[in-house]
Amino acid sequence: MTTTALEEIYISGLESVFSGLSKIGKLGDKPEDGYDRPAWSHEETKAIDYILDYAKRNGIDVWYDGLGNGILWIQGKTNKIVAGGSHLDTVPEGGLYDGGLGVAATLLTGIELKKISEEKPLERSFCGFIFRGEEGSSFGSPYKGSRGAFGPPFEKEILEREYNGIKLRDAVGLQSFNYEYLVNGVSSLSEKRRLYEGLAKYEPPEDVQLDINNIYSFLELHIEQAKLLEQMKLDSEKKKIFLGLGTSIRGARRLRFIVRGHWDHSGGTPNDRISGEWDNSDKKQKRAKYRSDANLAISYLNVAINEIKNKYTDQGKDLVATPSGINSDKELNEALGVYKSALNKVCAIGYTSWDIRSNSKSIREKFVEEVKDKISELQKEHNVSIEIENLGSSEPVEKLNYDLINLNKKTCEKLGYVPVEMPVGAGHDTAVVAKSGIPSGMILTSCVGGKSHRKDEKIYLEDALAGVNVYANSMLRLVMAETAVTR
Repeated sequence: MTTTALEEIYISGLESVFSGLSKIGKLGDKPEDGYDRPAWSHEETKAIDYILDYAKRNGIDVWYDGLGNGILWIQGKTNKIVAGGSHLDTVPEGGLYDGGLGVAATLLTGIELKKISEEKPLERSFCGFIFRGEEGSSFGSPYKGSRGAFGPPFEKEILEREYNGIKLRDAVGLQSFNYEYLVNGVSSLSEKRRLYEGLAKYEPPEDVQLDINNIYSFLELHIEQAKLLEQMKLDSEKKKIFLGLGTSIRGARRLRFIVRGHWDHSGGTPNDRISGEWDNSDKKQKRAKYRSDANLAISYLNVAINEIKNKYTDQGKDLVATPSGINSDKELNEALGVYKSALNKVCAIGYTSWDIRSNSKSIREKFVEEVKDKISELQKEHNVSIEIENLGSSEPVEKLNYDLINLNKKTCEKLGYVPVEMPVGAGHDTAVVAKSGIPSGMILTSCVGGKSHRKDEKIYLEDALAGVNVYANSMLRLVMAETAVTR
């Protein structure tokens, strides 16, 4: 399994995998038209079926767990399991490579390991995961498949959430899987099922026991979904390939701020001049006298949150805060009466939403408390009320496994790539696996323009192949027990 052989195999292998995957769930004639594979949709199932069938035709054991996560398996000499994987669901009008690259890498790595195992048994077993429903865009929560497998369980209300007019419990059931694994605290990995529909001829192996307690390590390859690695390559004289090695995974907290004021005539109601400072003259005032303007308060609120964020980043703290939408939810707009606004009215209602991320929970929560303090001031100054809604949160992984970072770093250097240790900004199934206590790591490759979660998402083939090579070689050392990982 030399570097040259891997490179030759994976150039043709990636093209082969994506030639079939690119036809499933696409929204037009070309990959650039985007994809829509929601969680537990027929499109997501077909995509997983495609990968499992591809693996089975290359001698790898495959099955579904009780929730519909896809499993690839190569038996080793011991009960220790070296695992890896990613997801195949997409956001609406998503791209081909978010999750897809990691799944393709796991499949192709498995094919190479299977060839090796026929000549020399693997010391540790290999397990590839294709997780269901990683994206939070469907049913309002991310990591659905991985949490069903590794925990923690969701609250039961998630089963009643709807997406595209169907409840989550029904979506899972329509794909012939058991939604109870999402909420009952029992790992979905405890159950093995056949492949879907026409592929049911593949029976899962009866003698394999996939026990979470035996999983030795977990690796995920993913596109960066940002511009840092791409820019490093562009800035380097020799145009070297830079690969990200995740040191942590940021956890997100999403908040909505609903601002309520009063409807008034835009011409007859005098403007207020709010400076934020007391002054005995009439030119400056601390709070609004005449208007209760929700739109103006939202503007001040967004600027204030951004200024607090700048203070944290200027201090070198890991924090990213993004205004993710203003009056952007159609159903909520109708419920609140946002559409009653007009050009000649002072606005009485509106909202802004923020996505707040850090690899430190304490830093993130301290930031949120400062925002709340600022809100108390803004309510008085603008004569409005501001209600805070929690739209969900995910726990950060403050430290990914050092031994896996070191392994991937050595592999990068051996193959001639430049390793870059960096926090992982986006959420991934790796966070769930790591939180369950399994040593976990991530490898990141650049994507064109940093574009992701959009239909024009693209990869640099040579950078993607570099990531696949590092992933495959690190996995080889792990399954052959040539390197140790501590918890």
